[in-house]
Order: sequence, then structure tokens, then C-alpha cells
Amino acid sequence: MRTNELEKIFELSIAQRILIVQEIWDSIFNNPNAVPLTDRQKQELDKRINSYYENPGAGSPWSEVKERILSAAQRACNLFCTAGLRFSGPCCFAAQRLIGWGRRPPAGF
Repeated sequence: MRTNELEKIFELSIAQRILIVQEIWDSIFNNPNAVPLTDRQKQELDKRINSYYENPGAGSPWSEVKERILSAAQRACNLFCTAGLRFSGPCCFAAQRLIGWGRRPPAGF
């Protein structure tokens, strides 16, 4: 990437740069074959799938895992809001996105 392109990006607000990073990450996520797994990663995945087949009841269903994640994100946002902090920073933005606010905060936030 050329230096002048980076300079233009760094002139954007933090929120705008976060949106760019999300778009970049989404483009990587939507093309998983572009990032090949190492042999060690493949071994780890095999180990985990074999563990699941040996004892499928040992883990938690996705609905429970998702609820724990969303509850933690909601608590984090509530903590920020009660501390008088507003939409500021990638952690708060990520938590808001997890709890369903989408790519942008709701109007007035």
C-alpha cells in the first residue's frame, strides 16, 4: 500500500477506521481458503473433532455459548454507559455489534 493511501486512512476518525478494519476482516472471513491451515492447526482440529465424537455431551450447545457471549457483551456495554462513556473504542464497538447494533451505533448514541 502506498504511503499517501495510508496517510489518508489515518486522517479518518477512529470510528471510520474501525469500519474499514471490519470490512477488511469480513473480506478475509468470506474467503477462508485464501488462508491455508498449517499442519499443526489441522492436527488440533482433528483432535477437537475426535474429542467431540468420543464425548458429544461434554461441550455446551451453541445457544448457551451465544447467550454467555451476548450477556457478557451487554454487561460490558452497560458498564461503559453507566460510567458515562459513549461509543468510543474497538472493544465497546465490538460489544455493541455482538448484541445486535450492527455496523453503526443506533441514532443518538
